[in-house]
Amino acid sequence: MEDNNLNELEFKEFITHISSIAPEQMLAQIPELTREQLAALITHLDQANDPQERHKTLAVIASIDKTENLETVGQALSATQFREFLSQSHQLLEKKLPPLLVGLRQDIFETSLLSMSDKQISHLKQEALSEPVQHHIISIVHTLQQSNEVLVKELNAIEHDIDIFDPSTSTHQTIHSLQERLNHSHERCTQAIALLHQTLGIVWSIGNIELINSLNTLHNSIQRILKDVISALFDLLKQKLDQVFEGLSDEEPVLEGLVKFSIWYLEDYRAIGLLPQVDAHEELTQAPPERRNELFTQVQESLNKIGLSTVQDLKERHIFSKQILEDFVKGKEI
Repeated sequence: MEDNNLNELEFKEFITHISSIAPEQMLAQIPELTREQLAALITHLDQANDPQERHKTLAVIASIDKTENLETVGQALSATQFREFLSQSHQLLEKKLPPLLVGLRQDIFETSLLSMSDKQISHLKQEALSEPVQHHIISIVHTLQQSNEVLVKELNAIEHDIDIFDPSTSTHQTIHSLQERLNHSHERCTQAIALLHQTLGIVWSIGNIELINSLNTLHNSIQRILKDVISALFDLLKQKLDQVFEGLSDEEPVLEGLVKFSIWYLEDYRAIGLLPQVDAHEELTQAPPERRNELFTQVQESLNKIGLSTVQDLKERHIFSKQILEDFVKGKEI
């Protein structure tokens, strides 16, 4: 691959017409590619929408004998390409898999592992004693240990933010941010447990007790965080929000819920935008009873029109403060 390499212009021409080139013609060019060009070819084939194009990746791998070139291919493989390769025959895997694993990026190994079929896992188990697989597994342990420490700090910060959180002055963004941070932490734990489950399956096949113990310790720790800590924080946030409508059932009229936002008077409803037909200069404080009753009816009709009839409607739309209500009303046509 060091002699008669394609120059940059020739390589661009080769890549441009790769979809119309027969596999045997493509493979004839492989020995003339530099390692950088080989990696670029693998990436290009992965980005093609045509399954036939992606299938050419397997042909390229099968055609390469040099270890260093297979390592280069491994560096460029996507998770999809790697999983597709693991579905090939044992004869092909036995020759090509070790150097591919040497080059394979750690994040691609982990992403692939999460979505592997039983057949793909079984092929990987056959290489479980090899140095490349051992390296990837040990890296998973170290990565998750560090990630676990960061997660604990983040959850402590979330707990503090929930403790000082005041729903009465909150915005939709404030609540959404807390919920998203908890959802993200939950997702990280779920994904880590799935990764550990797959990894343990490989390690059990070779009986590496030290690695099994390390993985089990991590698994138990993350399970505890997921079930005890994150669940408790979700409950704590819910309790904080439920306190806004304390003493009211979900079936209570929405106007009773708005009282919790200190919205009592017709002037308040007009300021929020629930009396759009009322002139801004009309004196409401001294309005006669008939007019006041008429205006309160208009308020109720406005609320009904935007889907707010009961306290439950406020909860479902995450309206827990006067500010959130104002923002909600502004986005509606009344």
